[in-house]
Amino acid sequence: MTVRIALAPLLGERIGGRSAVEAEGRTVAELLSALACAHPELAGLLWKGEGVPNPYLVIFLNDRNIVELQGLATPVADGDELTVVSALEGGGVDHAGSDRGHLEADSAANAAGAAVTIPACE
Repeated sequence: MTVRIALAPLLGERIGGRSAVEAEGRTVAELLSALACAHPELAGLLWKGEGVPNPYLVIFLNDRNIVELQGLATPVADGDELTVVSALEGGGVDHAGSDRGHLEADSAANAAGAAVTIPACE
C-alpha cells in the first residue's frame, strides 16, 4: 500500500526540509521501517532500539492516534496518511480529537506496542 507520511519539522529538516514523503507498507511498523530505510538519517529518531518506537513521537493514521487503533500493527490502505509528530516540538499539526498541548509520549509509545519485528532494508 502506498501511504503519504507527513513529517514533523524535526524529521523533515533532516531530509532536505521535506514535509511529507510516500512509503510502501501494510502496517504502521512497515511504513516506519520503509521510511527509515529510505532515509537512514531518520532511523535513530524513529526507533529507540530494535523494533521499539521512539517514545517522543506520536503517530496518527488518518487523524487518529495509533494508540487508539492497533499501535504499530495497525493495518494501512492505499491513500491513507500517516503523520509523525514529535512531542518535543509540542505539536504543530492539527488533528481532529487530539490535544496538541498535552501529548503524552511515554503512554503513546507504550500503547503503540512494545518491540515489533522490523523488516530489514533491501
